[in-house]
Amino acid sequence: HQLDKARIAGRKSQLSKVAEALRKFGKRQSQFLIIEGASGMGKSEFLHTIRRNLAQTKIWQIAVNGTPQEGFRPYYLTTSILVEIMNRRPDKGAGILDHLNPQEVNYLSHILPQLGEPEENGDQKDEKTLRELIFTTLVHFIPKLVNSRPLIFFIDDFHLCDEATLLLLRQLILHGDIPLFICGTATDVSPGKEEGQQSPLQRFCTAFGQELSIDTVSLTPLAASDINAHFQGIFPQVRLPENFEHDLAQLTQGSPLFLSEIQRKLVLDGKLTLSGQQWKVESLEEGYLPRSLEE
Repeated sequence: HQLDKARIAGRKSQLSKVAEALRKFGKRQSQFLIIEGASGMGKSEFLHTIRRNLAQTKIWQIAVNGTPQEGFRPYYLTTSILVEIMNRRPDKGAGILDHLNPQEVNYLSHILPQLGEPEENGDQKDEKTLRELIFTTLVHFIPKLVNSRPLIFFIDDFHLCDEATLLLLRQLILHGDIPLFICGTATDVSPGKEEGQQSPLQRFCTAFGQELSIDTVSLTPLAASDINAHFQGIFPQVRLPENFEHDLAQLTQGSPLFLSEIQRKLVLDGKLTLSGQQWKVESLEEGYLPRSLEE
């Protein structure tokens, strides 16, 4: 219901789709949602809007970011998630760790370096077996950390996620100990590329999309009416030059990032001013607006 009240120009239908997924999550059904769109289409802002509107709820919410430099390292995003969860607990997770047996602590040390170097066990040289034991430990460890309460993961730049973390998320959903809401942003999850060129997330969606009911929310370019609403939302009752929003729609190709940079330029250059109680965009000389985001 909070999300239904959220205001972000041109994103009403997309927010409604997220709200519907949250209603199902409220009935303890795990949800897997990917917000996709081209670069500059406002994915991070959209994710932030969802987070901001859910800030008052008592559900555990963990926010992490994909990192391009870390993509090669298995479990790197799992490490970020675990650290965020443990930091939210008054005891930093120590109470749960104290009740684990030495073997479980050893498996977790592959994910949490602060637990020390993993010990090499002769009977677990097989990588597949070791991975299964790590997964089993994590699938029981994470629900304990959140006291078996529902859990939301907000993952920005989800397309940079490592494969091991994706497989762990699948196990958490399939195991079903806690309702899990995964909401991430990605530039492209469509299966059009050849297998060798696909990101781990694309391969994951192809392999498990149906099994996990992975849904996507596409952020489309802003129309002229959306751009007008965007200006009105920041500068109430602003007077724009004739056809200004249509010119901006054509110039920016509906990119929220390009639009926000133009707004910043207008303010800094004194072209968008407040006179009394009336915001107004001054007449702009020919060639004033940059022709590209880079410019």
